[in-house]
Order: sequence, then C-alpha cells, then structure tokens
Amino acid sequence: MLAQGTGGAIVSIALGQRYAASAPLHGAYGAAKAGLIALTKTLAVELAAAGIRVNCVAPGAVRTPRLLE
Repeated sequence: MLAQGTGGAIVSIALGQRYAASAPLHGAYGAAKAGLIALTKTLAVELAAAGIRVNCVAPGAVRTPRLLE
C-alpha cells in the first residue's frame, strides 16, 4: 500500500473481552490478542499520513447453543 501510494485499509480481528481474563489456560491466546490490538494502534498512527486506515474489530460473544453449555 505504501509503494502504491493510494492508501487503503487494514482490518484485524480480536477478542471482544480483550482486557479481562477469558478462561484458565488461555494466557497465550489473550496475550496474542492484546499484542494484536497494540500493533493495530501503532500501525494506525504510523500509516495515517499515507492514507492507510488501520482498525481492529473486536466482537463480543454470540449467543449460541455452545455458549449456553
């Protein structure tokens, strides 16, 4: 995108409950998602002048039969 000079958009997907512990033994998953959010914020600042938008979508839980188990 930088080489083309036409701008663009980057979208990443993270966990909606990114600031709270989600479950035992999921430390690496939480750390990876927190890192993704930090990377998204940094890239947004670095690439804004080039017309590149960087956003992170963090949906919450979806009510499904599995969620209710």
